[in-house]
Amino acid sequence: MEALMYLSAEKIAVMAGVRRVHNLNPAAIRTDKSLGDEAGLKNIGIHLISIAPGDKSTEFHAHKYEDEAIYVLSGHGTEVIGDESHKIGPGDFIGLPAAVGPLMKPSTTALSRWSVS
Repeated sequence: MEALMYLSAEKIAVMAGVRRVHNLNPAAIRTDKSLGDEAGLKNIGIHLISIAPGDKSTEFHAHKYEDEAIYVLSGHGTEVIGDESHKIGPGDFIGLPAAVGPLMKPSTTALSRWSVS
């Protein structure tokens, strides 16, 4: 199948998400729609991540060679970067240069959705 360059909102809405449980943190459960893969991108990953109330997004980690960008679409949570905590919600953006690690814990009251690259 030839890769797509355009994904409509309708196509994204019906894409099957992949449930992922982090291998080092069983509380880190999320549903991932890999928009970049679906569009045939090879040098950047773009993901639509959904996290249920009470779950964490990931294990505290850092990417050694690549930056990470997170744009909060809906829901609320806490972003921990080093020793600092930040309340995050819709419209917030987190830019993490290589070697800076995030740990996000969404609120327990609403589904959180993020665009992550």
